[in-house]
Amino acid sequence: AVVSTQSEGTCYRLITAKEFSELAEATVPEIQRSNLASVCLTMLNIGIESIQGFDFMDAPGSDDINSAVRQLKLLSAVSEEGKLTDLGRKMAGFPLEPRLTAAILAAGELGCGEEMLTIIALVTGETVFNVPGTEGEEGGGRDGAHEVLYQ
Repeated sequence: AVVSTQSEGTCYRLITAKEFSELAEATVPEIQRSNLASVCLTMLNIGIESIQGFDFMDAPGSDDINSAVRQLKLLSAVSEEGKLTDLGRKMAGFPLEPRLTAAILAAGELGCGEEMLTIIALVTGETVFNVPGTEGEEGGGRDGAHEVLYQ
């Protein structure tokens, strides 16, 4: 659906009225539904030491923040005092979840970095083995779906 931001427009929703009425008024903010380890690592890396006291627009729960900091401590990215370690600084430079970054850095030290990069590429990318539509679906799979659409 495309709605102009410059003037009035029309929005087309491809769901039923019943489904629409069951939708939540607003979606849950991403920071409240995602792993906060990367957020906490980035905050510590730019010098924000009091993550619990930070004024988030849509603050995640304190249990979620504590869990993320605990994960970073287990990965040795954060010291027991809550300070960023040298390993944590390295990890903050990667555009990946901290647990995957820790695996890459450890693999590099163990001499199996190439293998670890291959594994991480496989677990973070979309599967190449998914074939849209299967024989059990209405329309007889991919070709059947094509036929249904163009009747």
